[in-house]
Amino acid sequence: MMKWYPSMETCSHLLLLLAWLMSVLASKHTASGINIQCVGKEREALLHFKQGIEAFDGGILASWVGQECCNWHGVRCSDRSGHVISLNLSYAGLYGEIRPHLGNLSSLTSLDLSINHGLFVTSSKWLSRLTMLRDIDLSWVQFN
Repeated sequence: MMKWYPSMETCSHLLLLLAWLMSVLASKHTASGINIQCVGKEREALLHFKQGIEAFDGGILASWVGQECCNWHGVRCSDRSGHVISLNLSYAGLYGEIRPHLGNLSSLTSLDLSINHGLFVTSSKWLSRLTMLRDIDLSWVQFN
């Protein structure tokens, strides 16, 4: 069997083609919404939630700073819209009041605040505003 070795010119053409293809794909990726930032009103809702709670070790919510809430610990956002779709802070050592501002996360599909020994809710009316919610785990959360 004869082996084929590409010429230097063929290699450079292939590299140029690959670079062009990657730039086209990257621009389509950005245009499709992958780089959309966190929705402002949802960031504010998360910050209000944070104001009502504390962490036993203090560190679990340390990432909750800055404008890009999609990079915060436990927060997951939609690649298309930037809306918060999941909040998972289970086993996070949290205590304090779960404030009704979480009801402003209108695209939330999953909420897990389970296994936190000191979380409580004084009013659960905000839960009815989470119309997209499919999964919820509030095990060990005290409802007053």
